[in-house]
Amino acid sequence: MTPEMFFDYLAVHINGEKAGAAKAVFNIDFGNDGGQYKLELENGVLNHTANAVAKDCRCDRDAGIVRP
Repeated sequence: MTPEMFFDYLAVHINGEKAGAAKAVFNIDFGNDGGQYKLELENGVLNHTANAVAKDCRCDRDAGIVRP
């Protein structure tokens, strides 16, 4: 499953009514092989952007996957 397919899977499982007022931005880094993604949740919709990093997010940590 590609990262895009996984993010689409997550997006269709968002409850739009419950997440309507939520705002969140995530930076996801899959390393050299998988690339970087920016996930944005706003107005009950989860969007993803490949090869992007949210510079203005107030994140304490970036998410990443370490492969041995």
